[in-house]
Amino acid sequence: MASLVRLLAPVFVTIACLFSASTSLAALPSKAVSPYVDGLDALNDGRWAEAASAFSRALEASGDDPEIVLARGVAYTLAEDFPPALKELQRAKPVGV
Repeated sequence: MASLVRLLAPVFVTIACLFSASTSLAALPSKAVSPYVDGLDALNDGRWAEAASAFSRALEASGDDPEIVLARGVAYTLAEDFPPALKELQRAKPVGV
């Protein structure tokens, strides 16, 4: 339970950061922009699993963009899919978030 609390607390801060200062769209490969924006829209609408799927498509096009990795971890967390959420949030650290 304590590890779950440690995982969830920064998630909500991350959500605020994603919406206030999201990845510069100009920095993303053009094929990653549409799925990334779709993922943000899905997060905003509470469609967590759909957001994770959109972020997966964005990552396929962009490689290991740290903000997209983090966004997918947030989406998994909100979808209560904790094993992949933890994996993504831990992966986001070394790639630069």
